[in-house]
Amino acid sequence: MTGSREYPFSGSYSREPLSDTVSVKPGARPFYLLYSDTVSRLGFVEISLTCKERTVLDVVTSDHKSACGLVEANTYLAHYELEKGSYRLLTQEPKLVRYIKLMIRSKGEVVIRKPELIDYSYPDTCTVGFSCSDNDLNRIYEGARRTLKFNTLDIFMDCPERERGGWLCDSYFTAQAAWQMFGDRAVEKDFLWNFMLTDGTVKKNGFFPEVYPGSKKDPSDVGIMNWSFWLMAQLADYAARSGDQAFLAEVYPRVEMFADGLLMLRGKSGLLEGMDVQFVDWSLSNADWALNPVNIPNNCLAVRILEELGALYDRRDWTGAAQEMRAVIEKMDAADIGSGRQGDAAVYENGILHRTGYATEGGIALEFWSGFHREDPVYVRKFVEEMGTAPVMRSDPNIAKANLFIGLMIRFDVLYRMGKIDTLLEEMRDVYLPELREGSGTFFENYNAHSGCHGFNGMAGVFLTGGVLGLGIPDEKNRTVVVSPHPGALKWAAGSVRTCDGDILMKWAADDWERMLSIDLLLPAGWSPTVRIGDGLSDWKVLVNGVPQ
Repeated sequence: MTGSREYPFSGSYSREPLSDTVSVKPGARPFYLLYSDTVSRLGFVEISLTCKERTVLDVVTSDHKSACGLVEANTYLAHYELEKGSYRLLTQEPKLVRYIKLMIRSKGEVVIRKPELIDYSYPDTCTVGFSCSDNDLNRIYEGARRTLKFNTLDIFMDCPERERGGWLCDSYFTAQAAWQMFGDRAVEKDFLWNFMLTDGTVKKNGFFPEVYPGSKKDPSDVGIMNWSFWLMAQLADYAARSGDQAFLAEVYPRVEMFADGLLMLRGKSGLLEGMDVQFVDWSLSNADWALNPVNIPNNCLAVRILEELGALYDRRDWTGAAQEMRAVIEKMDAADIGSGRQGDAAVYENGILHRTGYATEGGIALEFWSGFHREDPVYVRKFVEEMGTAPVMRSDPNIAKANLFIGLMIRFDVLYRMGKIDTLLEEMRDVYLPELREGSGTFFENYNAHSGCHGFNGMAGVFLTGGVLGLGIPDEKNRTVVVSPHPGALKWAAGSVRTCDGDILMKWAADDWERMLSIDLLLPAGWSPTVRIGDGLSDWKVLVNGVPQ
């Protein structure tokens, strides 16, 4: 082995039966030892070895192999130059590991013990869970849980090996997953605090850094501006789930600085204009023609967060501005979408705002997510049946496809909130099962990637627990939880969530011959369920703890 080329090993090695230690006498060229696991793990790599001569050791870690079946060198490599002697080495930073490749250059014998991994991930006790009669869905849940576990430490990370940064937008989805799958609110609150403590005079118009810890010290570098919108969405969501009024009051001055600065970006069109850097989806949604001069999806997102912040803080000026912006968009759409004209971007000409005619699935999903188009049955049908990765009807070739980050995740969330669970599950299978089959047991940033571990995919666990089992994220403010099962073709499902008062346990069994769904539900004292029976069970007999609904 030299560089990226491989040669036959010309030395000799030996290992005692049942031993985890190998003795290697090198040949004419350097050699490597490769250790593998079935799924990725996260932690510090510990290596014990004895060198009979001076030795150079390169430790390559990876969660995947190349198209040729090789574990190739990467930027996560750890390099050691060792004199003759015995060593117990520990990497200085955690590694996302499915494969450990020890590349060795030495003229003398080297005795190496199998590397160990000191776990460095969220201490998941697995006391909260989900399972059902479909093992493919169970595998998706475990993949989501593993991905979430590796990206939850003192903050919610983008990924555990490449950046370890706490990116906004990702965190909106990661936070819900941590609440549902771990019952953990502490990391989310700390995450929010990190951003709320930033100096509002540094970034343009009081906006927030796009990532924590902040990696861009230049104040003129505004970063991705609409990531701040997602932070506000996360704050509103946290408030709704926790009822943490004290926290809301403490962060109000920083929120006010941002919201007032946001409204200063409104232009002649009545919408936000001139945002320096924007992001909708890793697809053509981020093309210049989709983002400029006025990006409608991000304006829809701004409307949603202004409405939510106005309600949280009783700021009628924020609510009023949101209503004005909503009216502008709806007036434009009455003329454009009604006549078949679409487009993520819009232009303001001669006092008229109209879409430019180039639409993307990521942009459309964000508009739906922000509360637009919900009353248009034709547009809803097109969104549900003609878009996504597994459409049941022919897709419009003039609408650019979405990627997993973040367009498809937004789409999944919209389908979930619409109650389109069958469509949601079909698309989750289409995206996640190939990643589990071909990858490392974690979920990636892009649906066609070959490696990675991105925390926002933990949201898949929320969709399964909430959409299939029907056990929603606990509302600790009102001591209630939504129960809305969707058995589909499943025979049974079971799971639990954690609250400040104890665990909620739920299971159901579906008898499609008798058309009866029997639900067992155990709640902490003082809690009550909000039972919602979907259209798919309208002619079924539904029992909750033996009581007909």
